[in-house]
Amino acid sequence: MPPLPCSSSTGTPPRRPPQVPKADMWLFSIDQRNACMIARSYSENLKRKNKPIILLHNILPSLLEDPEFQDIADPGHTIFMEDDVTALSYKMKRVFCPPNLTLGNPCLDYIKHVIFPWFGKLEVVHTEGKDGNRTFASMEELILGYESGVVDSANVKLAFEMALNKILQPVHDHFRDNSRAMALFSSLKKYKRGRRQA
Repeated sequence: MPPLPCSSSTGTPPRRPPQVPKADMWLFSIDQRNACMIARSYSENLKRKNKPIILLHNILPSLLEDPEFQDIADPGHTIFMEDDVTALSYKMKRVFCPPNLTLGNPCLDYIKHVIFPWFGKLEVVHTEGKDGNRTFASMEELILGYESGVVDSANVKLAFEMALNKILQPVHDHFRDNSRAMALFSSLKKYKRGRRQA
């Protein structure tokens, strides 16, 4: 049997252990480690042949301005694997990225934890008023450039959006070209809608 997709969750901890019997891998934030360990133990009690593989990641902040408040009904607070170019563009318009401020800047946190590990650099296209494009080879270099005004908020957001689209393109291609994946994705969307209405 081919591996089944990854189940992903961020934000609020689950009220009960995750129970996705057909998922082979679960992706959770590090603060949900205990719930995941309970779920693995629960799998043993069910006599499940393979226990799920659990991947834990660091907690990324909300993309919106108030980091203390995350309305998970608002899809603008984070990036989802299924976000297409239009959805990402809409989210990037709302991303909190205060000029010249690096601490508490969610846009820069995502760049640090997602973009730099993936590409090893950040390519910034200057939209207006600056000379040419600029490639930052490290987060430290980007922070210095951002704090000094060498690169502005709008250009960083645009670079972030372009990099995310490159990362997500193979995912979009997979769901577009694979009928089984498309059917699975459709059923997941119906399930999420049903949970929101309940």
